[in-house]
Amino acid sequence: APLDIASIVPAEPPAPPFHLPLPGVDEPGFGEDFDADIAAIFGEEATELLEQSEAAFGRWRADRADYAQVTELKRLLHTLKGGARMAGIRAMGDLSHEVESFLAAIESGASTADAAAFDVLQSSLDELHRMREMANSGQRLPSARDLILQIRTLAAVPATVTPMESVSAAAPIDCHGTLIVAT
Repeated sequence: APLDIASIVPAEPPAPPFHLPLPGVDEPGFGEDFDADIAAIFGEEATELLEQSEAAFGRWRADRADYAQVTELKRLLHTLKGGARMAGIRAMGDLSHEVESFLAAIESGASTADAAAFDVLQSSLDELHRMREMANSGQRLPSARDLILQIRTLAAVPATVTPMESVSAAAPIDCHGTLIVAT
């Protein structure tokens, strides 16, 4: 009888990604807990984090097999997210979270690092730079709702996997008709 892997090891569906509530279209980018003093300090840190993020992203784009850059990018965005939230810059924290989650999905194989993924990642980094500049100049930040929707749409498309072909191999049997099991 053909060997049926699925009957031996049932496939587990991947865990659904954790999503924050989607920001409203007109939702302000500064939270109620916005702190101008912390935001000013955060602006300097954000500049460094975004420069390092661009460098890691560029290295990954040049060598797509270099997943150490994905790990580094996730770490940088996690730090950016925390600083933005501490300063009350909600829009920047939300976008950083979505990009970090999308990178985790790519890293785990749940999503594909294709041209569309690289485009939305570059757009996200560009938007984070723009948000930092707006926050530094005291301007009201718009929600990144449309970009977050693009990221979620890409993250929802599973990575393509080539299905395994069924294996039909005769099991080895000794001269007495006993099944030989390799150990």
